[in-house]
Amino acid sequence: MEAKAYLAVFAKIQKIYEDTGAGKFLAFPLNNIYSFTPKNLSPLLGNGSADAALSLEKTAEFSRIINTPVKGMFFPSAGHETYLWDLYDEILATADIAESNKSESEHKEYKKACEFLFVKDEWEHRTNSESYNAYCDYKDRFYALTEELINLRTNNSTPINDSKLKQKKAEIDLLEAEWSSRGNRAKVELYLSIVKNFETSCPSVSWKEIKSGFDKDISLQRSLSNSDFAPTYLYPFDV
Repeated sequence: MEAKAYLAVFAKIQKIYEDTGAGKFLAFPLNNIYSFTPKNLSPLLGNGSADAALSLEKTAEFSRIINTPVKGMFFPSAGHETYLWDLYDEILATADIAESNKSESEHKEYKKACEFLFVKDEWEHRTNSESYNAYCDYKDRFYALTEELINLRTNNSTPINDSKLKQKKAEIDLLEAEWSSRGNRAKVELYLSIVKNFETSCPSVSWKEIKSGFDKDISLQRSLSNSDFAPTYLYPFDV
């Protein structure tokens, strides 16, 4: 059955059975309508494709499909050519956000924490600072070693080797000590707590950060058919 026939049938079923007043909606899988092979998807991730035009068009097509909103009760005013990036832009521009009265000292404390944890990139978007990245690196390594220790203790296929357990435990203890001294563990976790508590009780601050992260002039690309789209990717591409 052709894609248009599928859509016509789905639209008819939706019209008969969907009840927005009762909060009921219907959604249909589109895997029989749209098909992307690994060869199609590899250009999306720049996987060695020499055909830039194909890469651009496949990225645009995939992005439009993935970002087509569920209309009806969720987005009743969404038009035929409306995508999630259009709705995000509208919400970010028009939403009313709750304000919270924070003291001057709380604002200073929050600013100090942000200056330690984050830096601004060329588009004024917030990214992790070197200190925060160091903390994250130690954290990842710590949990990886801890997982290895747990596997040694619970692996029933081989006898438990006390020397290996002691060696792994010593590695964890050494890494944890370095995490505290070189990875700024206590300071980072304190500042993360300050940022989380402040932004939770003062949503307007988080909203401004989210809003600044979506700029249509920067975030959207233009396809060869002269339509704008937000590049959207699938990982892993070869599933």
